[in-house]
Amino acid sequence: MESCRVAIDLGAGSGRIFCGDSTHFEEIHRFPNTWVFSRTLASIREGLSKLAGRRIASISCDSWAQDFGLLDKEGNLFYEPVSYLSGRADAMPAKIAKSVPEDEFFRLSGLRTLGKIATLSQWSYMAEAEPEVLAKAGHLLPVADLVLFKLCGAPSLNFSLASAAHLLEPGGCRCNVPFLKRLDLNPDLAGSECVQPGIVGKTVAGDAVPPEMEGIPVISGIGHDTAAAFYGCGLQPGEAGLSLGSWGMIGTLDAKGGLGEQTSLFGILPGQYVHLGSCQGMRLLQQCVRQWKEQGVWPGYAEYDAAVKATDFAGEFRALDVTYPPPNGDMLGEIARHCTLQPATMAEYGRALCRSVAAGIADGLRSLERSTNTHFKCLKVSGGGIADANLIGELRQRLEYPLELVCQEAAVRGNILIQETILPTK
Repeated sequence: MESCRVAIDLGAGSGRIFCGDSTHFEEIHRFPNTWVFSRTLASIREGLSKLAGRRIASISCDSWAQDFGLLDKEGNLFYEPVSYLSGRADAMPAKIAKSVPEDEFFRLSGLRTLGKIATLSQWSYMAEAEPEVLAKAGHLLPVADLVLFKLCGAPSLNFSLASAAHLLEPGGCRCNVPFLKRLDLNPDLAGSECVQPGIVGKTVAGDAVPPEMEGIPVISGIGHDTAAAFYGCGLQPGEAGLSLGSWGMIGTLDAKGGLGEQTSLFGILPGQYVHLGSCQGMRLLQQCVRQWKEQGVWPGYAEYDAAVKATDFAGEFRALDVTYPPPNGDMLGEIARHCTLQPATMAEYGRALCRSVAAGIADGLRSLERSTNTHFKCLKVSGGGIADANLIGELRQRLEYPLELVCQEAAVRGNILIQETILPTK
């Protein structure tokens, strides 16, 4: 029996477990993301139980960045991740900007601005509102690292997740102690440095592992799902990458990890960095579909796509102006408020979405070209959004270079590829 790799892929919309190798893998289990970590662990355990009897060479996990949980000083998980959708840290970037001048902030971190959902914003919120919780903590771990901890019992901080969370010195692997101290955060919670990609333990029966799945090597590879997607699509220098999931993330490689005035820098692996920009992805459509389902009018994606293709509705809006989550959960109303023409049908909403999201992506790519002084050779697109032919068609019309659809599950491919590199099969 040939061995296979297991990739746990956690996204904003769902979690999935895949098994196979980097050339062929299959989905074994899918579950909704309830944003409750204990339920996520139970779903992972359920999925892994379906692999009983297979020869598993290794297992790893990738997830969204920014959210984190806390282990106490005895190594027990006592504070589960709080979703970035909670809004708890919305006021923190402005507060931090008042106490740390922009030039100093950039010099210490390589960042010009800090997002509301960022790990540092959420951590700063806790330092202000929940200091007694942080006083109990021994380790701060991003979501995928928490999963690895629950798989094998060993805490480890993944390079790509630590980089995306801006916990590391720019271009390095060590914890950014001066920066964290400047924000009045305890750097001991992040540790002195992240782990190098490699084996961090073996599976142990527990919250995430059924007894029949004990003893499998657990790999800390590329824990950040966007980084894994760029790795999985084979991004090369001079090319742009677009990871088109719930979020849209655009990037281009920088082997030196140099600071960019207008871009955010994160690492895929030590020595392999990406200048990153963000744009709206599929989450606006996801919210619309949710409403249409609640209204009992959703026909399914095939009929929806055909209707969108058939309409020439000309309304559009600036995608980044749309509030997410929408006020009162009304994404249709939020889009109508911003649209240049009022959409009346599902097809018109869909065409406005495609046109507007594509325009936002194209604007982001032009900005990335300017800030990195690069003229892109092509755009490699990965993620679930490549199934939206109308959106891809709108995007093609806005580019001056080829668009290549790479892989709908590029993050999974990247997850498995790095496992194969770290622990080759004999």
